[in-house]
Amino acid sequence: MSTEHEVGTAAAHRVVILGAGYAGMAAAIQLAARVRRREGVRVTLVNAQERFTERLRLHMTATGQRLAEMSIPELLEGTGAQFVRGWVTALDADAKTVRLDDDRVLHYDTLCTGWAVWPTRRRCRVSRTTRTR
Repeated sequence: MSTEHEVGTAAAHRVVILGAGYAGMAAAIQLAARVRRREGVRVTLVNAQERFTERLRLHMTATGQRLAEMSIPELLEGTGAQFVRGWVTALDADAKTVRLDDDRVLHYDTLCTGWAVWPTRRRCRVSRTTRTR
C-alpha cells in the first residue's frame, strides 16, 4: 500500500482521521462527501478494528439483545473515504506522519483525531509539538 496519496500528477491533500467512533465516522463520511467532486483530496480513516461499535447501544447487550454487525469498510463504501486498519503507535506533528503497529507510515496534510481519550505514552508515542497544539 502506498502511503503517499496522489491523484493524477499533482500531490493530493491528505486528510487522515484517527478513530472510527461516531465522531470519526461522521467526519470521514461528511468530509469525503464535500470533497468528492474535487481532485486532489484524499480522506483516510484509521481504526484498530473493522467493526463499528455502537457505544450508545451497548447497554442493550446486557439484556441479551443483539446489536447489528456493522463493517467500517462497508459503511464507507461509495463515500470516497479509504479505510486503514491499524493501531496508532506514534504521531509526529513535525514530520506530519502517523505510524501504525505494523510499521506502516501514513503521511498527512491535515490530521483529525476522533479518539475519545488522549493516547497514553504506553500505547502511542506522541511528539512534543503534537501535545502543545
